Amino acid sequence: MTFGEILDNTLDDLNLHPASAGVTETVTRIKRWINEAHRALLRDPQTADLRNGTLTFTTVPSEASYALPQAFERLLSIVQPDQNTRLLYQTLNLETSIDPGHRSLGTPSHWSPEGYWPVMRQPNGTGLWVSTSDVTVQMQVVGVRTNGDQRSFYDNVVGPTSGRVQFGLDTDWASLISWSVAKYGLSSEVSLYDAPTGGHLLGRIPAGVSAVRYQVIRLWPTPGAALPYTVAGEFQIPDMTFDDNEPMLPVSFHDMLGVYARMRLYKKEGDTTRAAYEENEWVTWQDKLRSFVQFPPDYHPIAGQHALGHGWTDLGSGYPADRWFD
Repeated sequence: MTFGEILDNTLDDLNLHPASAGVTETVTRIKRWINEAHRALLRDPQTADLRNGTLTFTTVPSEASYALPQAFERLLSIVQPDQNTRLLYQTLNLETSIDPGHRSLGTPSHWSPEGYWPVMRQPNGTGLWVSTSDVTVQMQVVGVRTNGDQRSFYDNVVGPTSGRVQFGLDTDWASLISWSVAKYGLSSEVSLYDAPTGGHLLGRIPAGVSAVRYQVIRLWPTPGAALPYTVAGEFQIPDMTFDDNEPMLPVSFHDMLGVYARMRLYKKEGDTTRAAYEENEWVTWQDKLRSFVQFPPDYHPIAGQHALGHGWTDLGSGYPADRWFD
């Protein structure tokens, strides 16, 4: 079902018509509640697998930090498929304690989170240049200059641009804390560079959003060669805004979003009887969805045995398994 179909069905259940006087605000609330239910289901640890996915990146020799695409909200694993290895997690504090100068070079064995950046790489003492195919874009940058001063700059970028236009007159940006466009729903992307030509792409705000965040990781040891890596993680939960949008849920469970919206409306109106009925139905559907996600048809747990059934021991065949594939 699409977002528009879920909304129409919910309004019909509530005997509401979008064109009726005084209904506009209620329709807006129901849209918000449908998205609220969607987020609640997808961030539930028992159903979060529904937003799992993989992305890839390739290391650059002597470069330790990498900004992963903003589509990821949480990382689950990083593997090197050619060598059939999985990188181990370690805190940045531990990594800097082991190798304070980041001098170790080789094939990475560990990764550490460096937090979220507004760009995939920092300007490192340069100016900023913008490219866009859209009309005039209102843009703001907050960053730190090489002298340590924090600077906030707001200006218009007149588009569409045939090349890159400089943003402001400062040519000594050391790092950016944030950058965003004030016009939500741009029809084309906005790209930020550290040079008028060539140079590096610092970040990109796709059409339809006003800002991005990149999840940055540090590899240790620092890569000594170009190697491909596959990252598994949980994608961000996008809000449904257009009628043709579809939930990131199994199709059989799309209509449960309307149950939540009805429950929220009845609670707001003080109709405790109907609200309680809808809440019971919502909880029932939650349990069914969790079961659907967690227990596929081939999952047959047996008491006293590991669910996967793949184990081994170093003590010989006469001893029970004490290690398991996870």
